[in-house]
Amino acid sequence: MGLIGRWLSGTLSITAALIGAVLAMQAPALSEHYAAALFQRELEIGRAIDLSLQSARSVYRLETQTEEQVIDFLGQQEPASAQAIGNLVDRREALRTAYDRIDARSPLSRPLVMWRDYAGPTAVTREVLESAIATFKPEVQLSQTAAVYAVVGIALGTLLVQIVLWPFGRFANRRIAPPPPRVRRRY
Repeated sequence: MGLIGRWLSGTLSITAALIGAVLAMQAPALSEHYAAALFQRELEIGRAIDLSLQSARSVYRLETQTEEQVIDFLGQQEPASAQAIGNLVDRREALRTAYDRIDARSPLSRPLVMWRDYAGPTAVTREVLESAIATFKPEVQLSQTAAVYAVVGIALGTLLVQIVLWPFGRFANRRIAPPPPRVRRRY
């Protein structure tokens, strides 16, 4: 490889390393944003459940009934309403479970839990994560967790460039061997 090729390869490696570091540093901040979105969505659904139950209690005069008893009573009177409230309760429980799972982890492993939730079987957490990604404002956190993710981003960025440039380096290093020197024979 000539001077220009080595310079270009070095520039691409440094650029990819910096981009990888900055992108990977977003993971801890995004996981915090995701946890806050889970908590907020759980509260919103909880309010909707409370309003529905309060409305049912006032209509049917069920003052001292628990949440489950009101839903069971509504199942007999208004099955569609009971089903809707039951679905909300299920969503709230899924969000609470996801929040507890991410909150119980160390800051270093929260991004991994977040991506596992995205790939997981429940669409509830996937919707919250997609919403969190859409409203996320990138920021550079200066923490140990962000530093660890930055190092991983540097390693992955440079590895990616090396993989992309590998075929070009193979072809550039193929040199045509000079012909063997002529040996003069004396007769």
